[in-house]
Amino acid sequence: NNYFISRFNKLINLILSSLYNKKFLKKFILLVILIHIIEFLILTQLVTTINEKIIFQESYIIFIGNILIDIVNFIPQNLIISEIGLGIITDKMNYNFELGILIKLYLRFIIFFASVFLAIIYNIYILIIEKEK
Repeated sequence: NNYFISRFNKLINLILSSLYNKKFLKKFILLVILIHIIEFLILTQLVTTINEKIIFQESYIIFIGNILIDIVNFIPQNLIISEIGLGIITDKMNYNFELGILIKLYLRFIIFFASVFLAIIYNIYILIIEKEK
């Protein structure tokens, strides 16, 4: 019980210290914005690849809907829930319900493979740095 409380206190102190660190906070906010911009570009490209009739403004609505759905987690990674939510959004935009499900599934695959690729690159980078020491 004391172990859990001490770990929890350390976590709270880390979060509070990082909030007061303006340099860290600035980098963190810029990184979050950059990640969202890249995710938007990927989603826009994916949507236009799947259905060429969808215009840029509708891609933006799908992107914002995806973010809003992913904010609230009912189960880990909102499996099935976010697919259904994106399907409802595309259905309300007078496209197929299946289109939203396809967009979310393809987006999950893209994010998964990008994460694996980045992990491999990171591990290679760490191995190179360790060899130099």
